[in-house]
Amino acid sequence: MSKLAVYHYRVPTQEERRAALQKIAQVRELLRRCAALRERLERFEPVEGEDLPQTLARYDRAVAEQRWDDFVEDYNRLYDSLPALEQRLEQQLAAAKGRRLRLELTARTLAGDASGEEKPLLEAIARGAKMMRADALDAADAKIEAVLARRLNAASGAAASAVSAAQSELARALRHPDAPPPERISGLGRQALVPPLAGEADRSRVERLIAQLSALDEDAGHYIDRVLAIAGETDGSTRAMQLDSLVIEISEREAGRRAARDLSRLTGEALAELTPFDSPAADIMRERLRRAADVGEARALFDEARALAAAEAKRRDGALARAAMLKALSGLGYELRLQGEAWAEGTQLEIQRPGEPNYDVQLSAPPNGRIQSKVRAYAHAGRGDGVNRRDVEVEQSWCDDLRALNALMQAEGFAADIVHEEGPGSAAQKPLPAREAAREDAATAGPRARGVT
Repeated sequence: MSKLAVYHYRVPTQEERRAALQKIAQVRELLRRCAALRERLERFEPVEGEDLPQTLARYDRAVAEQRWDDFVEDYNRLYDSLPALEQRLEQQLAAAKGRRLRLELTARTLAGDASGEEKPLLEAIARGAKMMRADALDAADAKIEAVLARRLNAASGAAASAVSAAQSELARALRHPDAPPPERISGLGRQALVPPLAGEADRSRVERLIAQLSALDEDAGHYIDRVLAIAGETDGSTRAMQLDSLVIEISEREAGRRAARDLSRLTGEALAELTPFDSPAADIMRERLRRAADVGEARALFDEARALAAAEAKRRDGALARAAMLKALSGLGYELRLQGEAWAEGTQLEIQRPGEPNYDVQLSAPPNGRIQSKVRAYAHAGRGDGVNRRDVEVEQSWCDDLRALNALMQAEGFAADIVHEEGPGSAAQKPLPAREAAREDAATAGPRARGVT
């Protein structure tokens, strides 16, 4: 492996630290989203479980003070548990909003032809439904059920109007969506219901609307007004067209909400990938992520951010490895010839054993975190063509020293991965022209010292 060898040096402790920082950043982002969802849900009903805002505040303080050990206890637990918690909170919030939307729509439906004490009661329930706490909601549900029971009983009498009967049936369908519609109401066939939103197809559309509105982060009052207006449409085809149009409109708004959520999540995950790095390239990428306008752009930037993070990690490990190698090579007795003040990425380093003018080793640091070494021979008097014994000896000697070098690097916390290697004597050396100093020293040199090994 001595004529040409390519190694990738890693720092496992740094890899672990970077992974921890990235995971901590993702945990904080998940905590923020879950804490926001929980806060919204707590407006409606008590929520059991961990105090997420308190946990988030503790993490934020620790990050600000760079007290990473404060995360060791539970960040893996949170990393594993928070995605499921976020999904559960979203479902609970949608269910809570859906229950209140259903109550509001039912109350406003029944209030349409209410009289006496019922009308102010139903209007008050409709006004307050969207923000009712759980206990008040239970009480309002009971009142709605009582009103509905009276309406349905009245609808069975011959004196009940078709409109009142149909409104009562719509309210019943909203309260009990799984119950089948009756065959006859107020002595009239199902086909005679006016307005006929109690029909199965329209009921299905209304249920879909409620599910969509429950997922929106906005006041649904405007849409409820439109649903009730559509309920007054007596022409079945017109009513179906208007309901379908409303379903499509809200679907588009719901899709926009999902896109905004996905955009936020993608950019958050990409920013988490960049957390361990403070280079100019990472800062530029952060700014691009913050300006991302849509999910497609964010997804492409996420891939770029991951690639940039991997490249930055290799560069950092490469810089640490080069510094450690310089110290180790000096300890092994090599003379070092740098191209500048330091062995920077993209530059080369020549090392040579004292007293050995005919061989050296060129070490290169390409911009990928790798280190390449190559044994080089120099022309001198008496050198033959092809593979010769001395070339193989020197290459084998460097092979032995490379193992010793890697052992020293390992003791300093580095891990070496072999990318490519060629065995001693695997190809003939193409000697470089002899150095001028080497020719001048050849006549006065004493017994040849051990060559580059």
